[in-house]
Amino acid sequence: MQGAVELRSALQALYCSTDSEERHAADLWLRGFSAQDGAWQLLAELLADPAGAQHVSARFFAATSLRHCCQRQPGVVQPAALASLAPLLVQQLAAAAAAGCWHTRNQLAAALATVAVRAPAWPEAEVLPQLMALAQGALQGSGSGGGEWQQLALLRLLSALAEAACSKDVGMHPQRRAALTAALAAASQPLDTVKQALAPGSTPAVQVAALQLLQAWCALGQPPAGAEDSTALWQQLHAAALHPEMGGPAAEALAALYAACQAGYSGAASDSPQLARRRHQLLGVLLSLLPGWAAELQQALAQAQQPHQQARLLFAALTVLGAAARAADSQAGTLPAPAAAAAAEAVHLAAEVALASLQHPQLEVTLAALQLWDEQLERWKGSGAAASGAAHSGAAAGACTLQQRSALLAQLCGALLQRMALPADLPAAVCTADARDLPDGVQKLQVRREVGDTFRAAADCLGPRQTRQQLLQLAGEAAVAGAPLQQECCLYAANLIWGRQRSPEAHEAAEEVRQAAAAVAAALRPATPKLAGTALTLLGGMAEQLPALVQREAVVKGPNGRQQGSGLLARLLEVLLQLVQLPSDEKLSRNAATCCYRLTGSRQLAAALAAQHPGWGEALCGCFAAAGGMHQRPQEGEDLSTAQFLLVTICRLSAAAAGEAGGAPHSQQCAALLRQLLGQMAAAADAALDAAAAAPPGGAQHQRQLEQAALQVESIAVAIEAVANSCSSAAQGDRGGAAGLQYLPVLLTSIERVLRRVAAAGCAAQQVPDPGRGQPRQPQQHLLHHLAAAVAPTPAAGTGLDLLHPLVAAPQHPCVLQTLAQLASSRLGGGSSSSGSGPSQQLQAAARSSLQAAAVEHGSDPDWQPAILALGESCVRWLPAVAADGATLDALLCTAQHSMRSFHREACERAVQFAEALCCVGCPPRHSRADGASAAPSPPHATQPPAAAAAAAAAAHQHLRRCLDAGLGSQLVLGLLLAASGTMPAYMMAPVAEVLHRTWQAVGTDRFDAWLREAALQLAGGGEAPWRRWKAEAQAAALRELLAEPCLHDARRFKRLLKVFCGGKKKGRVGDPPARGGG
Repeated sequence: MQGAVELRSALQALYCSTDSEERHAADLWLRGFSAQDGAWQLLAELLADPAGAQHVSARFFAATSLRHCCQRQPGVVQPAALASLAPLLVQQLAAAAAAGCWHTRNQLAAALATVAVRAPAWPEAEVLPQLMALAQGALQGSGSGGGEWQQLALLRLLSALAEAACSKDVGMHPQRRAALTAALAAASQPLDTVKQALAPGSTPAVQVAALQLLQAWCALGQPPAGAEDSTALWQQLHAAALHPEMGGPAAEALAALYAACQAGYSGAASDSPQLARRRHQLLGVLLSLLPGWAAELQQALAQAQQPHQQARLLFAALTVLGAAARAADSQAGTLPAPAAAAAAEAVHLAAEVALASLQHPQLEVTLAALQLWDEQLERWKGSGAAASGAAHSGAAAGACTLQQRSALLAQLCGALLQRMALPADLPAAVCTADARDLPDGVQKLQVRREVGDTFRAAADCLGPRQTRQQLLQLAGEAAVAGAPLQQECCLYAANLIWGRQRSPEAHEAAEEVRQAAAAVAAALRPATPKLAGTALTLLGGMAEQLPALVQREAVVKGPNGRQQGSGLLARLLEVLLQLVQLPSDEKLSRNAATCCYRLTGSRQLAAALAAQHPGWGEALCGCFAAAGGMHQRPQEGEDLSTAQFLLVTICRLSAAAAGEAGGAPHSQQCAALLRQLLGQMAAAADAALDAAAAAPPGGAQHQRQLEQAALQVESIAVAIEAVANSCSSAAQGDRGGAAGLQYLPVLLTSIERVLRRVAAAGCAAQQVPDPGRGQPRQPQQHLLHHLAAAVAPTPAAGTGLDLLHPLVAAPQHPCVLQTLAQLASSRLGGGSSSSGSGPSQQLQAAARSSLQAAAVEHGSDPDWQPAILALGESCVRWLPAVAADGATLDALLCTAQHSMRSFHREACERAVQFAEALCCVGCPPRHSRADGASAAPSPPHATQPPAAAAAAAAAAHQHLRRCLDAGLGSQLVLGLLLAASGTMPAYMMAPVAEVLHRTWQAVGTDRFDAWLREAALQLAGGGEAPWRRWKAEAQAAALRELLAEPCLHDARRFKRLLKVFCGGKKKGRVGDPPARGGG
């Protein structure tokens, strides 16, 4: 009785109180109350008491909560409860229907249907008859029979019965569910009820409810009983699909009916012969109606005066015909000849209507047509492999032959190409090289991305090479005809499929590249910036294929004795230079610089350009200098500025030239040119620092000069990173690439004095607050991190550590620790430095001091935890003496403990990786990760460490192994078990299971068995460890099964058992990981 009083009080507060805090507290209490076992009894009493739920919202709450209780709670289906609850629900259903409270009526119908399908006292075959007898008695006894509200209540109850039988939210034994759905599908009463409700004279509301009932009944997995003999009803539904008011519900009902004709729709591996025969019969009846209905559709479209009227008709048509095409394709090869021809005609009709819909001005219609085509293309793609092995072109590919499919694909590509074309009436001011300059309305109607996705899929089915050839031919014809918008559209489409399915024949691939380059060259005109911008995008995507053009073109000697390319590529490079220097169009100039950046991203092409077009790199240097060098940071949303794109391009070309065999004079000249560029930026930074020193500290002028110095050094970091990446990617077996890396120490030495000045400024900046925020500014720390990270995998890693050294004692930003982690896995780590043990000892001291300071100050901060643990993992792998230090290890373990109770993705992932590295310390590396990477990769460019360093590392490993076997291993395993049990988000379950399994394989069964048993049975408490709530015998049995031999060799089995051991996936927890950077 006390619970009933509290329930009424909470409802009164929720719906009647004016205090927001009181309403919030009542809402929380009601949510918790509804989830309790036995809550259904008080909810039923509330519904039965007229004075207890006078408020409409209170009755709706009671009905909704009772429906949720009925889905899972076992007490509601006990015979004693069923005897009182079922009559109460049907009485309240009749009362709500009579009062016109259709929201409450629907919830009560769902609750009653749920009780009926779950009640063991009601055999499966008797559920429908008993429920109908109970409902009809209550409905007829509550008012004059035959009224509209009685019909609506009965139709809603039947729909709820089918939905409850199919719903996975309803707790039911699989065998009962299968028997129940079969019994309901075999009943003829629902279809008879639909026919009665759709008879002339019925109100629109009743007809809509009847259509919803038909849709719900089809979801049982097979056609309703008697459907194959109801041709007149299906004719009526097709006509209703074109009706202004009934079109949507009728189309959805027909789509459900077609779905019930699909092979395997019930979810079984195969249909029984009887069910397959029924599907074929009904599908044949439905398909025979489509040609006449299509004619009626065309007539209705012609008579529709307004776009919204046409849109309604097209929506209905796409719904019906899309479902018909799915059913026809699913039954391909199983239908008799007449029905097979009708199936092919249905697919053709669906394609024609979807093609016509692509040109409709309403965006939603276009998207619906694209969705139909996406589904159709996916089916064709799936059937293409089987069809491609056929002996002749008439082989089946779904319901259509290959010839029919090819014709439809050609029409689709043409229609999509037309849909992607920009409107001819756009003003010139918005047709810039930046697609974002198009008006919002045009961008919305264009839906180029969605149309492009469908075009890409269509080209895959039709053949990417054939489609590209046609597009390039169309682009050439448009260029001759002076149609820039059509030319731009063709190049845009060619860019979508450029990377798809290249020819295995070298001469064919080279010819295609030549045609594409010619089409691009014809489009690179400053007078048409939109066309030029699209052409530049295509050209940038051709970087991997352009070396074929370089090899194809003739090479002649220039007057200066250098090799100089003459031909199409030379013209393209010349036009690129002109566009880069275009002062009147900054956006097109940026696009050209971006294209240069993308082209030199291909090591092979960069080497070819440096060798055969050396003047191009020198001209780019002139463009860079003429533009004033580095004077502006990237705008918001940009990774690099236009000047930085040019700088990276020049650096890549210089790195490629520096790799020429034998130290050619041109390679030395390129290296000197790069030193000159970096020297100019270093001098600009030096001058800015001088100006900052002369200005009043903290003033605007002082800050501007410091930011200018930071910009110059940031650009130096970008340049060094470009050289390092280009040379490192080539150094894997390329002596030229390794030779290019040797230039880096020289480059850094030439500007080392300025870099050290900036490092000193970075230390000072730790103490200078930002005037607007009161927090220290750290631009220098960021740029030094950038620079040190760039040289980490190169011979100049020692210089990077020297630059970072002033910041490591008291790091003010996680980037310092991230860079130290990169340096630890570089040449400096593990005593592999070429200069002896000095740099390695310096790195160990820097890592130790940074870890201890950051962990003490920021170990509980999720923004710092990933960086701390990343450096900790690198130390375990490459600097074990640091990790073995007692204070450092304690700091790392404390941070890992915080991270294992975090819901921040990066912190969770780093904690799991750190735990694996520490558990597997000293074990041989394994190659069992999902991405194929080694669990313990070797440092790049590493050499064998000196004997003393190797001995120290072995001693540190041995010390860490002793710590692990003395209890640390059990603590780490317990942290991972609790993480899988809920202290981390649910999406971390899989990574945790993978790490535990790899750890088992690495350390061996004996060690892992001891750790796991101690963690699970001795260290774990009952609060957070779900297995501790089991009986001791169950815990022991679960561990035996988890540690059994099959789990050692089957990671999926191990994960499945671990998931059970840790309590399964937590309900209400987010299962999908967020984007990195979020919580």
